Amino acid sequence: MRLIEDGLRATFHDNKEDIITYVTALQHQNFLMGNSLTNLVSKWPKPPKVQPITNEVLPMFGILLETRD
Repeated sequence: MRLIEDGLRATFHDNKEDIITYVTALQHQNFLMGNSLTNLVSKWPKPPKVQPITNEVLPMFGILLETRD
């Protein structure tokens, strides 16, 4: 983020501070959202490994109701 800020300071002259604030805020928000998604996916529960005792098709993980065959 520091490299982006330094590059913006060197390039833009008019309304430089507004552009730097805007781009820095977007980068910060992007980092936080990416980090949150990474944590969510890593902590997502794994589907249970169930051994079937009948010839029935197992319900999909996350679905509470199943239809009869």
